[in-house]
Amino acid sequence: MAAGAKVITGGTADGSCYRPTILVDVPADARIHSEETFGPVLVAQPVDDADEAVAIANSTRYGLSAGLITSDNQRGFALARRIDAGVVHVNDQTIADEPQLPLGGIKDSGWGRSGPQSMADFTEIQWITTRDGTGTYPI
Repeated sequence: MAAGAKVITGGTADGSCYRPTILVDVPADARIHSEETFGPVLVAQPVDDADEAVAIANSTRYGLSAGLITSDNQRGFALARRIDAGVVHVNDQTIADEPQLPLGGIKDSGWGRSGPQSMADFTEIQWITTRDGTGTYPI
């Protein structure tokens, strides 16, 4: 690729569908390194430890969804809490969202949440009462 990354698999389109792609040796200044792709693309980058992985994940200005794989769910939960993303999936893919939960990102990945809980973000509450005829006063 032009920025120096190596394509391990994929990297081509089949009509309007992009084949699942894995990239390695992606320079830190390449757009694909830090921008959202909304496609089946994985940028694989070796790290020395979990702290470095979290720092890299949080270094982007986006924070929609993240996924991490671990054999220790408790450790995965602790790491997930440190990742700046609206949704973090431990031992699952980033597309494993539930429609009844409030999906949304942080940073430049959007404002607010979608789903049933977000109704209040798009509505104004108005209370109207009515009765037949006229009331008697005082109450």
